[in-house]
This record gives sequence, C-alpha cells and structure tokens, in this order.
Amino acid sequence: MTSTDKKKLINTNAFVWATSILVSFVLPMVTDSLTEGRSQFLRAITHVAPLIAAMWITTSLIDRSISPTPED
Repeated sequence: MTSTDKKKLINTNAFVWATSILVSFVLPMVTDSLTEGRSQFLRAITHVAPLIAAMWITTSLIDRSISPTPED
C-alpha cells in the first residue's frame, strides 16, 4: 500500500466517523439547545467527546496496522 493509499484510507475513516457523529447525535442536540437553552449544548459536547476520542484512536490504529512499503 502506497503512502497516498494509506492517507486516503485514514481520511475516509475520519470522514465516516465525523459524519456519523454529526448525523446521529450532534445535530439534534444543537437544535434542542437553540430551543431550550445553553445547557443542552454543553450536554451534547460531553456526549460527543468519547466519539471524537474513538475517531482519533481508530485512525491511529489504522495508521499503525498498515505496514510501510519501500515507497514510503
């Protein structure tokens, strides 16, 4: 796997995680915070923090799991 392929895979993984976070949780909570007050938004951030950490961890694991090639 070339360096370009590796970067594309890592970027795709991060994009999928970010999209999942936004669609499944953040957007509904942001709309609730606009109608119910500031505390709802802070609650959303605390719920999303583990998902963001998981995105970082999985991206790091993918990076480590792909063996380097002579072209790298």
